[in-house]
Amino acid sequence: MAAAIAVALVVLVVAGCGGGGNDSSTPLTKSQYLKQGNQVCKKGLEEKDQAVKAGLEEIPRDQFPKLSQQNLKKLGEAALPALQEAVTELAELPPPAGGKAEVEKFVGQLEAAAKKTEANPALLAQGDPFREGGNAAKVYGLEDCSF
Repeated sequence: MAAAIAVALVVLVVAGCGGGGNDSSTPLTKSQYLKQGNQVCKKGLEEKDQAVKAGLEEIPRDQFPKLSQQNLKKLGEAALPALQEAVTELAELPPPAGGKAEVEKFVGQLEAAAKKTEANPALLAQGDPFREGGNAAKVYGLEDCSF
């Protein structure tokens, strides 16, 4: 069960990566955007995985395979900061001129998922609130952002 929860949270982290627009910066080329965005997501996923692993180690083994709502919330709370940071960093990347609308759309979806998850961190262990934005980011080319 611990592995299943960890996998579910990994899937969620990837979804949390996206890219938004910052109108005050010079637009990146798509290649630059994808390189930087994938780096942001990869870092965010690694940090989220470390937080989840540490959180799972704190849960007594006798509470597996069915974790309480409280434990699910704790795991979500542990993972959420890394996801929020990745989404924020992606939102700060200036999108390519030709992809601005597409990037702003999936970043908006990721930001909404982060806000929803902040209100209920257990969502990270119960489902995939970042799926829609993560899938759109992946379609755009952010392979390391497929939460």
